[in-house]
Amino acid sequence: MLRIQLDTLLREALASLPIPEGLEEVAAHGCQLERTKDSKHGDFSTNIALRLAKSRNQEPRVLAEEIVESLSPSPLVEKVEIAGPGFINFTVAATAYHEEITSILKAGERYGSSDTGANCRVLVEYVSANPT
Repeated sequence: MLRIQLDTLLREALASLPIPEGLEEVAAHGCQLERTKDSKHGDFSTNIALRLAKSRNQEPRVLAEEIVESLSPSPLVEKVEIAGPGFINFTVAATAYHEEITSILKAGERYGSSDTGANCRVLVEYVSANPT
């Protein structure tokens, strides 16, 4: 859930910036938020500024600064930093983790369940490349 909320914040920030024609899809769906390998760099990171900078004839780090400035304030985020050539690193607030854990405990066994695909039929066919 935290990733979804961060993704929403990032998409809203991108929507407020002029995106070159033809790259709306990248801006809308290319916000690849990933867990950082090192916790010193926050909890999540995105390379969206690096992906969009060339098409905007802009340095990735400058675009990253614009994106960070466009982010709406959120109690979810403790800190946002720009690292390296234009990565944007997010540190999630401890209270957000506490709220997530509380919702997990409240949901109990239903946590993570979904009704997506309910009452739909699916046919799965398996074909062996090397039949015996």
